[in-house]
Amino acid sequence: MQYEYILQRKPKNNIASVRADNPELIARYAIDSNLIPPGEPKEKAYLIIVSKDLMTKGYIKISEGGFDSTTIDERFIMTSLLLSGHERAVLVHSHPNGKCNPSLSDIRSTEDLHKAMKAFGCSLLDHVIIGEDGYYSFTNEVVKKLDNHA
Repeated sequence: MQYEYILQRKPKNNIASVRADNPELIARYAIDSNLIPPGEPKEKAYLIIVSKDLMTKGYIKISEGGFDSTTIDERFIMTSLLLSGHERAVLVHSHPNGKCNPSLSDIRSTEDLHKAMKAFGCSLLDHVIIGEDGYYSFTNEVVKKLDNHA
């Protein structure tokens, strides 16, 4: 696997920065920026980089997997975050099966990443899983349906 440490500062569709402490805004940012396009058949994971004032600053593509899994590589994530010059991030990834509920692997990966980031003085603000018509926020521990307004 070839890794690229590239911080994309502007989403492809020129979507404005959003507050990273609002999981619905993060989910909408990922969808509207075409990071997690509706109907995508493969799991994808992105690290949303967050400033000290909790605004999104850009994103880094972490992985693209198969129909039901993708790799959450802690070393790659930590290297990417530290090279970005920021200390805060939100992990987002898709569930092509449409269900937002986290798998056991999602829960373990989130816990491991949280510990790794904390060891470096960084913060994982949330992990948002995006499904067919909603999202799951680890911070809020809740599945919510997304409004269809853009």
